[in-house]
Amino acid sequence: MSQTQLQESYDIEGKNLEDELSVISIVSDDEPIGLSCLNLMIYIDAMVYKEGALYHKKMYNFEDTLFNKMKENFEILYQMGDTRGYYGMALYYKSISEYELMVEYYTKNIEAFECCDSMIDLGLYYDDEKDFQNMLKYYIMAANTNSSIVAVYNLSQYYKTTYNVEEMLKYYNIGKELGDSDSTYELAIYYESIHDYEKMAEYYEMGIKMEENQFHKVNDGFTGFNTIKLVGLLEKMNQTKEIKQRLYVLKNKKEYLIYMNKISLFTKLQHIQECAVCYETKLHIDIKCGHTFCVDCYPLLLKKPCPLCRL
Repeated sequence: MSQTQLQESYDIEGKNLEDELSVISIVSDDEPIGLSCLNLMIYIDAMVYKEGALYHKKMYNFEDTLFNKMKENFEILYQMGDTRGYYGMALYYKSISEYELMVEYYTKNIEAFECCDSMIDLGLYYDDEKDFQNMLKYYIMAANTNSSIVAVYNLSQYYKTTYNVEEMLKYYNIGKELGDSDSTYELAIYYESIHDYEKMAEYYEMGIKMEENQFHKVNDGFTGFNTIKLVGLLEKMNQTKEIKQRLYVLKNKKEYLIYMNKISLFTKLQHIQECAVCYETKLHIDIKCGHTFCVDCYPLLLKKPCPLCRL
């Protein structure tokens, strides 16, 4: 399709397409660069139509001309062999719940362009359908061909839920090598669960350093951790600005404030006795059931049943 034919087939209401192209049309040996810019304009407009159509469908429970506009724009790109056309057609059929056609266009996009987004979207679709064989197929494909952090993380989470520790750790470590702080924090959480606190601290600090090299923070670094135990570990680390900031936040969490208040109260009561867990004579504070344990064992029992009454 020539640029003239494309302009004729793509009617953007309220836009002077000729003026737009005159600004960006730099002639190369093959075709005007403006043509690829026009493709992008078509794609953007198609996505705008998509969002508008989905909004109308949600608010008024009907499909309107915006769906047709979206489809027309994506079809133009598809006929030109543009990967966004393949992907857009899949999005269109997804939006109207035609999942067989959605899968067809995602698959075509993968075969023609090795499109990572299509691989991930198929992985998500098959995950929702509980078709874990195909889910794994497309996530592994995205991880292997595009080093997709999303695919790697989703694989690790799948293996976590299926208790396949070896594969879970494999993909968390791949994510870590790709610079994903979420995967690195998950490694820290795993090592905390097996009471390897040195490795927990190592991976936690590694996650912090990864965030320092990013423009935005993708994880607050606290979810899943034992706050009291983490404070103790961070206090032993080199007190960088980032470590101090995290300590400040952690020490203002409800869990830690309750712990410190209990220490203050039971210190005044001089409640020192032999611990039923570690058998050392230390200051004791109470857990939720009322039984008391030493201040060192308290953090380990915080989210577990009482070893004396099982409450």
